[in-house]
Amino acid sequence: MIKKVVEEEISYKINESLGNALKNAGINTLKTAAKGIVAPSMLAQDAVKKLGNISMGNDTITGTISDFFGGNSSSTAGKTGGSKSKAEKRRDRVSASKDVGYEFGKPETVPGWGRRVKLDGKSEMTVPPYDQNKKTGCTLDWGEFGAHYHDEGDRMWNKKISDTERTLIRVSHGDQNRQDKLQRKYKRALVDWLKERDRAYENYIKSIN
Repeated sequence: MIKKVVEEEISYKINESLGNALKNAGINTLKTAAKGIVAPSMLAQDAVKKLGNISMGNDTITGTISDFFGGNSSSTAGKTGGSKSKAEKRRDRVSASKDVGYEFGKPETVPGWGRRVKLDGKSEMTVPPYDQNKKTGCTLDWGEFGAHYHDEGDRMWNKKISDTERTLIRVSHGDQNRQDKLQRKYKRALVDWLKERDRAYENYIKSIN
C-alpha cells in the first residue's frame, strides 16, 4: 500500500516539474542528462523504483539524491534548498521595483545599514502649484492630505492629483455645488491611494532587502 502511494505521488510530481528538478539538481553526468532529454518518463521510473525500494525496506535513503541526479548529494541539497542565488535575488528586486514603480512611482529612499536601503521618512503631501506656461499643477484648494511616503520628485503624486483635478472640473460641468461634492469624494479616494502606496512601499523595501 505504501509503495503504491509513493509511486503514484512521486511519478506525478516528477513528471510535473522534471525540468526544474534537472536544472536545480546540477546534473553532471551525460548519461543522466541524455536520459532526461530523450525520455523524461525514464527518470520518473528510476525515481519510482528507487523510492519504492526505500519504502519496502530494500534500499536506504543514503545516496539517493546522488544516485538519481548523478551529482553530489550534499551539494545538490544545498542547491535545491529554500535559499536563492544572488542572480535570483537581483531579478526579484528588479521585478519588485518595476511593479511598484509602474503604479506608485519609485519611492524616495535613504541608505540603511550595510547595503540595505530604507524609506525616507513620511512628510506632508503638498499640491503642485499651477504653472500657466506648462498648463500643469492644480488650481483648487485641496486642503491637507496628511503625512505619507513620497515618490522621487513627487512626479507620480503630482500627476495623480493633477489628473484627478482635471477630471473633477470636466465632470462638474461648471456646477459649483456638484464640484464641491465631488471634490470631497475624490479627496477621500486620493487619501486611500496614498495609504495603499505607503503599504506597498513598505512591502517593497522588505522585498529588496
